[in-house]
Amino acid sequence: RSATVWAAMLEGLMPGVVSARRTLAVSLSDSDDAGGSKVGRFAREWLEHDEMRLGCPGELAFFSISRGVHMLNEGRVGLPMALCPSCCKTAAGRLRVVFIRDPVARMSSFYHGYWFPNKGHLLPGQDRLEKHALFETWVELILNGSSAMFEASDLDHVRPALHRWLGDGNVVFCLEDVEKSLQRVENALCRGYGHCTPLPRFPAVKFYKKPKRES
Repeated sequence: RSATVWAAMLEGLMPGVVSARRTLAVSLSDSDDAGGSKVGRFAREWLEHDEMRLGCPGELAFFSISRGVHMLNEGRVGLPMALCPSCCKTAAGRLRVVFIRDPVARMSSFYHGYWFPNKGHLLPGQDRLEKHALFETWVELILNGSSAMFEASDLDHVRPALHRWLGDGNVVFCLEDVEKSLQRVENALCRGYGHCTPLPRFPAVKFYKKPKRES
């Protein structure tokens, strides 16, 4: 999430994102909208329009729109392409920046922020294990990858992001050392692209704290 927000800041999208957030907050908070008509209108006017421009088949468009609103009850919603950081399949003419996070911090963030609140009831040992022991059990099970309690999207959060050497044309951004990583990106942009303007500050990153155990 922090990387996406930072990318939006780099491309000057944040004023538009903030404006859209306020507009949606007002239009979707109407308590009289029991039938979800405003949500449907948002999906049609914001998201479906993008799908039509891209020429997506009907079933793929439906899936994409469904994903755009599936976390609406948590105050999160998908944005149209105009408000999303641009991307390029081949990254032609761009600096490649690879974001890397401590593996334990990555798993802890996913476990505490999403998996346990939504699927924690599936985890064995709820009535006899301490919180840190439950997390350790979850790590063991998900790394094994054989349990039926995990969906493919769950496994994506623990799958290695890289399988081979990156090469010299990439800059590594380590989320555990934002200051030095930011400096590496700035130096690479200045040296290779002539862009020597300081970059926006990177948004706050939640760090993993190892739980204390009672001796």
